[in-house]
Amino acid sequence: MVRTVLKMRVREGCERSFEEVWAQAAIEISGYAGHLGQFLMREQDEPRTYVIMADWESTRHLDDFEHSPVRQALSAALTPLREFAQKTVLDGVRELDVRELDTVGENGRKRQS
Repeated sequence: MVRTVLKMRVREGCERSFEEVWAQAAIEISGYAGHLGQFLMREQDEPRTYVIMADWESTRHLDDFEHSPVRQALSAALTPLREFAQKTVLDGVRELDVRELDTVGENGRKRQS
């Protein structure tokens, strides 16, 4: 899995427009091959700072999206609304299945059933 993390600070008064553009784009992006989901979050102490996280099956799937017309249109729509943007791409290393927690004791070792 690959996760992109895009941190953006939007211009004052553009919060609602930013959220609407993201929501519309999220619908279109959800149809891309290899797209696993995405989230829009906002910093509690800085309500104009948003974080967009998107999960992809592989780097190839992400690259296909990055070079798509939808991605270009999204970038064009968001650019006038933001003051700052920083992107990070993360490779998945390990995922904890929360269902496994029921069988793990306090010391972190599996309990015997």
